[in-house]
Amino acid sequence: MSLKKDVYYLNTRHSRIINEFMSDIQDLVQEVTLFNEDYNEFLNLSSSVIDFHNGLSEYIIIGGVNSIDWYVSLPNNLYWTTKGYLSSINANQEIDLVLYEEKLLSLTVDVISKLHKSFIIQPFTDKERNINLN
Repeated sequence: MSLKKDVYYLNTRHSRIINEFMSDIQDLVQEVTLFNEDYNEFLNLSSSVIDFHNGLSEYIIIGGVNSIDWYVSLPNNLYWTTKGYLSSINANQEIDLVLYEEKLLSLTVDVISKLHKSFIIQPFTDKERNINLN
C-alpha cells in the first residue's frame, strides 16, 4: 500500500512537487515503523488528508478558499498527520525520533518554499484556475 491516491492538482508543477513530497514522507515513515499494521494505519490517515485536500478544491470554485491556501494545504496537513503519527510511535517504541521530526520539518519547509516559488516563476493563468485530476 502506498500514498498513491487520486490527488487534485492545479497543474503539472503542483503534481510534481506534491508527489515528490508524498514519496519522501512515505520513505520517512517506513524507516521508523516496525509493524505493517502501524504503517497501514498511517496510510489510512494520509488518505483522509488527501480527501480533505480534494474536498477543499470545491470551495475555490465558489470563492470560499483562497487558491494559494489550497495549493499548500496537502503538505501542511500531511505534516501534522505525520507529526502525530511519529508522536504515537515515540510513546510505543524505544527510539529517539528527534532526527525524524527534524527531517519531517525540513521536508515540509522545502515543499512549501518550492510551491511558493512556483507562483513567482509562473503565476496562475486563467487556465490554471481550473482544478484538474491529473
